[in-house]
Amino acid sequence: RVDRVRLSLYIPEVEARFVRPGTPLNITITSLPDRTLKGSVARTAASLDNKNRTLLIEADLPNAKGDLLP
Repeated sequence: RVDRVRLSLYIPEVEARFVRPGTPLNITITSLPDRTLKGSVARTAASLDNKNRTLLIEADLPNAKGDLLP
C-alpha cells in the first residue's frame, strides 16, 4: 500500500514551538522539483532530542499516483 507515504523530519529547536499535529506542510523533493506536495504533521516526538536539539516529526503525504516510493 503506497497511497500515503510517511515522512520523518527533524525540526530545529527554535522552530519546534510552531509545529504540532495538523500543521500544514509544503514539501519539495529533489526528484520531483516541479511539484510541491502538500501534507500535514501527523505526529511529533514527546520531547527534543538531547544530542542535536531537534524535534522529530512525522508527516503523511498523499501518494495516489505512486510517485513516491516508501
